[in-house]
Amino acid sequence: MSNMLHGKWRLGLLLSGLLMVFIVAGVFLFNSVSTPKVNASTTLFPATASPGSTILVTGSGYPSQEHLNVYFQTPDRGVIAPVTNAQGSFSALLAVPSTYMQGIKYYVHVDSASYSTQLLFNFARLSISLANPNTQPIFGSQTSFSGTGFKPNEEINLAWSNGISTLNAGTTQTGSDGSFNITLTMPSFPHLAQFKLVATGNSSGFSTSTAITEAPGILYDPTTAPAGTTVHLTGGAFGSNEPVNVSFMGSPVATAVTNKNGAFTTSFNVSASDQIGYQDNAIIATGTLSQQWAKGGFDRQPTIKIQPNQGGAGTRVEISGKHFTHNGEVRIYLISDREHESRVDRCLLADIHASNNGTFSIVVTIPNGDCLEDNSHIVAVDVKTGDSAVSQFNGQDNDERHED
Repeated sequence: MSNMLHGKWRLGLLLSGLLMVFIVAGVFLFNSVSTPKVNASTTLFPATASPGSTILVTGSGYPSQEHLNVYFQTPDRGVIAPVTNAQGSFSALLAVPSTYMQGIKYYVHVDSASYSTQLLFNFARLSISLANPNTQPIFGSQTSFSGTGFKPNEEINLAWSNGISTLNAGTTQTGSDGSFNITLTMPSFPHLAQFKLVATGNSSGFSTSTAITEAPGILYDPTTAPAGTTVHLTGGAFGSNEPVNVSFMGSPVATAVTNKNGAFTTSFNVSASDQIGYQDNAIIATGTLSQQWAKGGFDRQPTIKIQPNQGGAGTRVEISGKHFTHNGEVRIYLISDREHESRVDRCLLADIHASNNGTFSIVVTIPNGDCLEDNSHIVAVDVKTGDSAVSQFNGQDNDERHED
């Protein structure tokens, strides 16, 4: 009996041992089932952003209803605790710190009871640069700049600096991604002077700059005019305190001396030479010391003279013109602009060609009809350029001529 009991007892121990083994194995299998799938993944969007912005952290392939801790660099910066959905996915918005230290790697962490990962995050590079790096700023030109790496929606102060003095360049504001774009009118920097455009965040205190190499330029008003008109000219980016010679259509018209910033102002009269039309080198300004130069186009408008400038139908009128396209087609019209009416009557008087120096002379007969009014005009149109010259013609009807 005792042996049998002893045997049963041993059997019981054996069965108990097997039961214990099965229980332990069950626990292991349960934990194995709860391990995330091998295709669990997390992503950042964007993985590069400005300080103070918001990024999106997403993941998939996790166990369903998994509790997660999402944080930037260390938990003491703040933890977000999303829960995966039935498909094992999640998304969470995470605030990027407003400050950071250069040279340190930063990570976004996603942790759970059974899985953890870290994703490398890059702060947007703090910079300001030409929007088009292939262009060189020219004095007086509208030049676009772009900046990155600032705080979202902060005011940016801009200034030109040569290391000794600064010149205010205005302000702008970043967008939600901490970037900005702005167009500035280029001031004058002396030839060979080293200047920078400095951008400073008003709230972040971040500051960055870009070096500027400026080319000479000229501005003038008007840019198109008939002979005899006075043109006002401004130039910049020449040498400091140097004489600048200005020519128009190849002939000297003015000499000016720049200030310490390499800028000058002067004026000249449009000449009445036979050269006509738009030329991209009609105006040239050259620094006598720096040998820097800038050019500009000018459209000299054609002109006409009429004799007589009044009369009725049948009146013979001599029309002479100059500054038209050489050997170009010219159409001459009598035009009546009726007062208090939107209607304009136009009668073709002649279709001719200018001479090889852009001049013409022709006699036309004033027709009878709606084109002839008290305040009619004779208009000569340069067909190639679209430019026109106008002269007033006071029309008289037949009764008025008879009374005279």
